[in-house]
Amino acid sequence: MNFIEDSFNQHQWSLLLFFCPSTKNYQKFATDAFISKSVHFYPQLSLKSRILKLIHLGSLILWLGPALGSWLVLRYSQQKAGELSATTSLIYKVFFFTITLEHLAFVSLLASGFMLAYSYHLFSLEWLHYKLAIVLLIVVPLEVVDVWLGNWKIQKLINKRNSGNRLSERENAYIHFYHKTFTYIALVAIPVSVMAIMWFAITKTV
Repeated sequence: MNFIEDSFNQHQWSLLLFFCPSTKNYQKFATDAFISKSVHFYPQLSLKSRILKLIHLGSLILWLGPALGSWLVLRYSQQKAGELSATTSLIYKVFFFTITLEHLAFVSLLASGFMLAYSYHLFSLEWLHYKLAIVLLIVVPLEVVDVWLGNWKIQKLINKRNSGNRLSERENAYIHFYHKTFTYIALVAIPVSVMAIMWFAITKTV
C-alpha cells in the first residue's frame, strides 16, 4: 500500500473513501491504481529490446558453458589417457572449437550489453560504471590472453606436436601454463566477476 499511497495526495484519498466506502470497492480501486502505476513505471518492452536481451543472455550462456565443459573433459583425458594419446588429440580439436565459440559469444555479449545500455540511457548510472570497471579491468584482459594463448599459441603448438614434431621445453611450458596457472586464475576470477556484475545488474543499489 505504500506504493499506492505515494501516488495520491490526501485530498484524492478523501474523494476515494467518499465514492468507494465499501471495503470491496476500495480494494478494487486500489488494485486498479497499482496496476495502472506499474504499467507506467514498467512499460512493455519493444521487440528490439526483447531480441537484444535474448541475445545478451544467450551469449552469456555460450560464453561460460561449452568451453568450460570441454576443458574439463580434456583435463580428464589428459589424466586418464595421457597428453599424447589419440583420444586427447581428438578432444583438443573439440576444445579449440569451443573456445572459439566462447570468444565469439563474449564479443556478442559485450555488443548486446552496450546496445542495451545505450537504448535505455544507462551510461550515466553509477551501478553500470561498476559493471564496466569489472568487465574492462578483469574480464577483458583475461579474454585477450585466452585468445592469444588458446586460439593461437597453444593450438599452433598442439598442431605442431600432432604433426610428429618434438616440442621444446619452453613450448611445453606454454601448454602447462595455459592448462594450469592461467586456467585456474580464470576459474576463480571470472565466476566472481560474473556474480558481482549480476549483483549490480539485479539490485542496482549503487
